[in-house]
Formats: sequence, structure tokens, C-alpha cells
Amino acid sequence: MKVLITIIILLLSMTLAAASPPAARVQVNAILNNAAVLTINGKQQMIRKMAKSSEGYQLVVIAQDSVTLLIAGEKQVFKLGAAVTSSKAGRSGKQSVNINRDRNGMYYSRGTINGKTVDFLVDTGATFIAMNSILANQLGIDYLNKGTIGKIQTASGIVTAWQVKLDKVTLGEVELLFVEAAVVEGSFPKQTLLGMSFLSRVKLKNDGLLMTIEEKN
Repeated sequence: MKVLITIIILLLSMTLAAASPPAARVQVNAILNNAAVLTINGKQQMIRKMAKSSEGYQLVVIAQDSVTLLIAGEKQVFKLGAAVTSSKAGRSGKQSVNINRDRNGMYYSRGTINGKTVDFLVDTGATFIAMNSILANQLGIDYLNKGTIGKIQTASGIVTAWQVKLDKVTLGEVELLFVEAAVVEGSFPKQTLLGMSFLSRVKLKNDGLLMTIEEKN
């Protein structure tokens, strides 16, 4: 009986391991009319829309500045010029995302706010996730009625801002609920900042070229 139980446990472990989507390290080098030049796990290749890479990843969407690949049955978005590893461990494992530094020394990654796609600039100097009011309106964030109004100092001077709480923020496979954010009146900041209200709740590693963001226990 003990031998049988051991075999069953081993088979279940193998099944769960096989069901976990593999990590894909993808860099989008160029986007063409109906194809994209990608480096996948160190191998550069041109893939036409709806075709598959040599690893079996299907190119399903080509946008102006990003592509979407179907990897192990899941759609993942990769931005032009940024090398990203999006890994999904087993159900009990920690989720993580790796972001390569761009040529200007910045770390950009695509994520979501309340289920809607947002391009983030990782900024450890920002207290909150910070976005302009134009984007907040596009995302359907009711900051005027649900936010706490205040003033903040920016490069352009003192401006009006609202502190709000976002229901859900994701970066790759990393997901956090009820994250504090600031909505700044006007068009500043032009790039949504992924600040410490998110980053303080994850494990952050940076070797100078690659930033790893991982869920905490």
C-alpha cells in the first residue's frame, strides 16, 4: 500500500510539473507589417502572424509597439525593445517577472490595472503608482468621487492629485490586490510609474542589467 501511495504521489507531481507553462525569455527586436523579429530564449527568428516559433509559441497579435504570443495556452504581451521573462510556476509556486534594462537605463514592462493594459515605468523613487488623470479616466477609475484630494510637487510645480486604491494590479504573472495609487491632474506623468506602493509588497532584485520582481511569501 505504501509503495502504491508513493507511486501515485510521484505521478501527481509529474503531472503538475508538466502542466506548468514554461518560462519564455522574449525580446522583440522589430515589428513588421505582418511579422515580427524576435529573440526567444537566445535564438533570433522572424515569425509571421499566426505562425509558430521553433519553440511552438504562436504569434497571435501584432500591435504598433508590442506583440502577443500564445505560450502553453496563455496569451502574453511583449513590448518592442524590452526583453522580458514571464514565468509561471506551479499552483503553489511564486510568480515572477524579469525586466531587462533598456538602452537608457530604464525598466519598462506591460501590466494591467483593474484588468486593463498599462505600460509601466518601474520607479523605486515614487511613493505610489502614479498616473495622469487622462489615463485614469480611460481606465474607469472614479478618483473624483472615491479619491482623497491633495497637492503634490512635480517637475512642473505643485499640482492637484487624488490618492486612490486600485482593486488589482498585475505585472507579468505577479498580481497584487488593493494597491495605493496617485492620480495627477493633467497629462503628467506621461508614463505610468510603478512605485513603492507596489514594489514594497514584492521581492525586488536588480543586478544592474536585469530586474527580477517576485511575489513574497
